[in-house]
Amino acid sequence: MRERNFWRFVTVRVLSFLFTYGVLVYAFCALLDAQLVTQVGQTLYWDTSQIAQQMLGSGDISQEDYKDALQEMYRQARHERGFDLPLVVRIHARAMRILRFDFGRTATGVAILYRQDAPVLSVIGEFAAPTVVLFTGAFVIQMLLGVLVGVRNANHPGSFPDRATTFLATATMSVPPAAAAMFAVLLFVFAVPIAPSTPFLFHPPSVGHGIGPWILSLLSHLALPFLTVVALTVWGTAHIVRNLNLGVLQDDFISAARARGIPESRVLYRHGLRTSAPPIVTLAVTGLFASLWGSFLVEPIFQWQGIGSLFLVAIRSNDITMLLALLVLVTGATQLGHVVLDLIYGRLDPRIKVGQSQLRPVLGSRRLQRAAQDEVRRVRDRARLRLARKTEERS
Repeated sequence: MRERNFWRFVTVRVLSFLFTYGVLVYAFCALLDAQLVTQVGQTLYWDTSQIAQQMLGSGDISQEDYKDALQEMYRQARHERGFDLPLVVRIHARAMRILRFDFGRTATGVAILYRQDAPVLSVIGEFAAPTVVLFTGAFVIQMLLGVLVGVRNANHPGSFPDRATTFLATATMSVPPAAAAMFAVLLFVFAVPIAPSTPFLFHPPSVGHGIGPWILSLLSHLALPFLTVVALTVWGTAHIVRNLNLGVLQDDFISAARARGIPESRVLYRHGLRTSAPPIVTLAVTGLFASLWGSFLVEPIFQWQGIGSLFLVAIRSNDITMLLALLVLVTGATQLGHVVLDLIYGRLDPRIKVGQSQLRPVLGSRRLQRAAQDEVRRVRDRARLRLARKTEERS
C-alpha cells in the first residue's frame, strides 16, 4: 500500500514540476519578447545591410534598387524568425522551442568564445564545466568535512574544537564571499605571488597531446579559488550539523544503544546522524543544485570562466537570448532540486505517509510509544545495574 502511494506521489510531484516549469517558461518569453524582437531585429538589419552592400559592390543590384533590396531581405529575415506573427503566437512558438532546449544562437556574439553567432546551448555547456569543477567539487568537500567535524563536535560539546568551530563559523559567515575572494587574490597573487594571475581557459586537449601540462595548469589555477570557497563554507556547515545532532545525541535511544555496547562510531553515524538526516539532506540537495550556477562575483574576481562569468558577459553585451536561456535553466534546475528533495523525503522519513494528507507516527499509537519508552528505560536500568556490579567486583 505504501509503495503504491509513493509512486502516486512521484507522479503527481513530477507532473506538478512540468506544469510549473512550462508556465514559467511562457512567462519569461512574454516578459522578454519586446527586448528580443528589438535586439535580434537590430542584428538582422545589420546582417542584411552587409549582404546588400556586398551585392551592390559586386554589381548584382543597382544603387536605385539598393534600398528596396535591403528592405525586402530584412522583411524576409524577420518573417523567417517569426517576428511578423501576432504576439501570442510568437510567444508560444518561442516557448515551445525553449521547452525542446532549442535556445537559438547568441544575438550579439559572446566575446569570450572568440567566435560570433554561436549556439547558446553549446556556449552554456562550455562555461558549465569550470563551474562544476570549482563549485560542485568544493561543495562535496565542504559537506564531507562539515558532517565529520559537526558530528564530532556534537559528541563533545564545549570542547576546544567545538568552540573553535563556532568562532570560525561566525567569522566566515560574516564575511562577504566577494570580499574574501579579493583578499585572497591580493594576498596570494600580488603580495605573495604563489598563485597564477592569468585567467584559465577550460579547453582540455585531446588525450596524449599535452594533457599533463594542461592538468598542472588546471590545478595551479584551481587551488586558490577552491580552497577559498571551501574555507568560507565548511565551518558554517559543521556548525549547522553540530546543532542538528546535539539534541539527538541526548535522546534515550542513543543512551540505550551505548548501553548495549554498540561501537561509538556506529552510534554517532548509524543512529544519531540518520535521525538528523532530513535537514542535512535538505542542505545537501539545495546546495548541490545551487553550486551548478557558480557565483556572479567570485568567478570574475578569480578570472574563472564559469556560468557566473557568463551571466555578467551576457548582461554587459545585452545578449537577451543568452540571458533568457540562463534564466530558464537556472529556474528549471532549482525546481528540479526541490522535486528531488521531496522524493528523497518520501523514502527517507518513515513518518511521511505519501499520497495522503496525514502524518503517521513511527510507532503507530501512544500505547506503543509508551511501551517502547518503557523498554528503553528497562535496557538502561539493566545497563546501570551491570555497571554497578562490575564496579563492586573491582573494589
